[in-house]
Amino acid sequence: MRNRKVLWIFLGVILLLPILISYKTNYTNYSKLISVSQTATPTISPLPNVMTDVSQEELQQYYDTYKKPHVTFVRSALDAYLAHDSSKACILKIAVTSRTDMGVITGLDSFSKDYYESKFVVLTVDGSKLVENSIDIQIMFQDKPDRIFYALVGADPSHKSSNEFCLLGFNSKENVDQETLQNAIEFYKPLLFDQEHAL
Repeated sequence: MRNRKVLWIFLGVILLLPILISYKTNYTNYSKLISVSQTATPTISPLPNVMTDVSQEELQQYYDTYKKPHVTFVRSALDAYLAHDSSKACILKIAVTSRTDMGVITGLDSFSKDYYESKFVVLTVDGSKLVENSIDIQIMFQDKPDRIFYALVGADPSHKSSNEFCLLGFNSKENVDQETLQNAIEFYKPLLFDQEHAL
């Protein structure tokens, strides 16, 4: 009989314990809420971004890069790759085949097609130091802005006299410093998520 009484008391304590803990937690949270509401709310200054120091002329020059044939070709090449249609754009096999070498992941096959289905923004456009008469274009995809890609666009090597472009290479660094990348994304956000100019 005594053992049963002890058992009932023990069960009662176990059943009441979560209620007591919940009450204490809620009371503590309520106390914190009251003390927070009595203190002044700090003002958060907006993070600096690229638009702070850019002139209208510089901005227009940047937007004009989206009309350059090498840049618009990258979109054509990605669409052709997604459609498995080599008649829509010249893409060299080396730009498709997956491989990793010296910290660089190369080839369209190396990455998720989710990237290519997204619009991309242009980060830089420079003449290539490695391949004559070709352009290095750094891009980032708006729907998956977790890495920077490098597209190499130049004349079709099999028809040197032709003006047709080819995707000569496509890659991204193997290891991406996500913290540095996120800081850059915050700074360039107005341009990176601009839907009007992205391709």
